[in-house]
Amino acid sequence: MTARRRFVVHAPGKVMIAGEYAVLDGATALVMAVDRWVRLAPSDAPSVGLVASAREAAARHLGVPLAGGGWTADSSALRNGVQKLGVGSSAAVTVAAVASVYAEVGFDVEHDGRRLDMWGVARAAHDAHQGEPGSGADIAAALFGGRLAMRPPQGGGFPVLDSWRPPQGVVTWFVWTGQEARTPALVRAFREWRSREPAAWASLLGRMAAVCESLATAEDAAAFVEGIHRYGALLAELGRAAGIDIVPESAARIVEAASSCGGAAKPSGAGGGDLVVAAFPPGADDRPFRDQVEAMGGRFVPLSVAARGVHLERGAKTDSLERGG
Repeated sequence: MTARRRFVVHAPGKVMIAGEYAVLDGATALVMAVDRWVRLAPSDAPSVGLVASAREAAARHLGVPLAGGGWTADSSALRNGVQKLGVGSSAAVTVAAVASVYAEVGFDVEHDGRRLDMWGVARAAHDAHQGEPGSGADIAAALFGGRLAMRPPQGGGFPVLDSWRPPQGVVTWFVWTGQEARTPALVRAFREWRSREPAAWASLLGRMAAVCESLATAEDAAAFVEGIHRYGALLAELGRAAGIDIVPESAARIVEAASSCGGAAKPSGAGGGDLVVAAFPPGADDRPFRDQVEAMGGRFVPLSVAARGVHLERGAKTDSLERGG
């Protein structure tokens, strides 16, 4: 192992706060990088799977040969044992793998301009791995960290990324439904419905986009919580119209519990399981909600914002990693 490979790459996971499905047609999406990290380190074994394909894509883009030696990703922090939590593990692995090539070449992977370049490479590599084009919001979160409002590009190119934060005092909880979602299949089914029913989708899209933008600019906590409720209701409406299980029973019970306790909740991501995000206004007693969720077998997942995006840890121990998703 050469000296220039004595670094480890870290990339955070993400949660979607709002914008699911609508972001695929240009609506604002609110995404938050979370403090669950993929760790990518040099390995004596060759790179395989997503790590290998993402590194190859980055090398092609830069027009450089890949350096010798393999890399291994540990994404166990973004999983519950063998099941994914729905916090963007594959996107974080992709970003870390792409960043490893940029770092080998000598680029600063924390430079915003360089990260925008990596966004296009990582998004294409991730889409190829998933077999279905995504929005790239999860890639952006892993690259930049923080809370991002992703808006459509002005005149083509890269999306507009702005910082956002919920109004002061809003309390958020993230609950794992216990049901693992199959995001590419859900997105594929959505696109098939959209092509069959463009007018129905256009009507829903307009309402979803309006709620997303109101959430991105909300200054009042009660209005923010109401926006979470409204977007969750629109996701449920989309699921019924398209005949896809965006809000399965495991998620619907959590949504109902939040509503009955003075808050609001919605699926985070494409739905079908994984995480639900719940929001409560300042001063609300959320203990009954927590009690109900625990009684139904839901699991609270402690997640905080990761202010830092992809970055290098130099001089770190790089051997004896377990291979992870």
